[in-house]
Amino acid sequence: MDRGDELLQVLRDAWKNVLKGMEEGAYLHTDEGDIRCLLFHECLKLLEQKGERIFFVFSDYQVDGERVDLALLVDEEHIIAVELKYAPMPSEMEEDLRKLNRLLNEGIAVGGVFLSLARSEYGLRERLERHGIFQKFAFRDVEWHSFRRPWDGTHLDALLLIL
Repeated sequence: MDRGDELLQVLRDAWKNVLKGMEEGAYLHTDEGDIRCLLFHECLKLLEQKGERIFFVFSDYQVDGERVDLALLVDEEHIIAVELKYAPMPSEMEEDLRKLNRLLNEGIAVGGVFLSLARSEYGLRERLERHGIFQKFAFRDVEWHSFRRPWDGTHLDALLLIL
């Protein structure tokens, strides 16, 4: 497994841990910033468990004139670029996906990941299907997860997309 694939797996595991923490009531969130902080923390925790002492995970990372919500450095020249949205409008999500594609096509990113969380009644999947998101982009992986927050009973849908 190369470094890019290894970091993608760390990110996947961190996302699963964040969702599990929310589902169990250990993590509370109110917005995208909270989710970014939780994901950042989980990435660092997992890297430390793997025995890594020097971490290259950045929040609000600037690259080539663009800002990404989170970046995991693969080496001096390449990143895994991550965008997060809470209850995104499909047009906002499309803009982020285009940015990730651009970073991949320019060779800056070796992986592009989009993560989203929304209340189930928001109908994220249906909105994205109507907007044609799944036809406009080629995804290596798509994962959905639904759960109920214990502290207020809200049903949430989580989405992970890997370009």
